[in-house]
Amino acid sequence: MRVELSAPVPDLRAQVEAVLEGKAVRLLRLERRLPQHEGGPASERVDLEQLGPRRLFQRTWEKQWGEPPGDDVLADFDRLLQDVLDDATDDTSAEGRS
Repeated sequence: MRVELSAPVPDLRAQVEAVLEGKAVRLLRLERRLPQHEGGPASERVDLEQLGPRRLFQRTWEKQWGEPPGDDVLADFDRLLQDVLDDATDDTSAEGRS
């Protein structure tokens, strides 16, 4: 099944499977087609240290979708980033005790 999207749909597979439930068909493949947006030059150099994870995420989202991420998406990103940072801190602390 090919689906053309205008915005990200994280649970697309689950939605499609719910629609197909009870029908005499089976989903073999789900292909997402995303919009293509013209960005700046492909060779544009960015200092990742200076940009930071959140701004990098915002720029990537905007380049992919043609609009900035919504507040709910940024809140989800911030939670995930904090989880990663907390795990990295826990791993470092555990290594120090070994």
